[in-house]
Amino acid sequence: MRFYELSPKVNSKLHYLTNGLIWTGAGFNLMYLATNWFSESDRWQGILGGLITFSLGILISKTRFKKIVVKFLTHIDNLPQRSWFFSFQAFRHYVLIILMMVMGLSLRNFSGIDLFYLAIIYMIMGTTLFLSSYYFYTQFLSSNFL
Repeated sequence: MRFYELSPKVNSKLHYLTNGLIWTGAGFNLMYLATNWFSESDRWQGILGGLITFSLGILISKTRFKKIVVKFLTHIDNLPQRSWFFSFQAFRHYVLIILMMVMGLSLRNFSGIDLFYLAIIYMIMGTTLFLSSYYFYTQFLSSNFL
């Protein structure tokens, strides 16, 4: 039995929406944290840091992350018409998410790195995730859901 054959089964097109919501939520959360940390720094340093890292996030989203999104979209395209709800991404991506969450929490709580520098990392990653979620929504809207 393959993992996508488990219950509950949903229309595979719903996986586009699920991935989009997860990427949007994670990206928004990272950008929110970064914005708060930027606001605690010197006014102009925070504004410039926010604008520069947001711009870098846009650039990374349009170049590197588009390739990553294509891998996720291909995975969903290869699923059967009805598949297990949690099969919207491969198992190794769940492991990667847990690893990235642990790494982010460790950096924030145990590294001693200044929050301004963490804000740079968080804003770039958050912007990239937030903007890249667009591809999942467009695929969801363009697919025949029913």
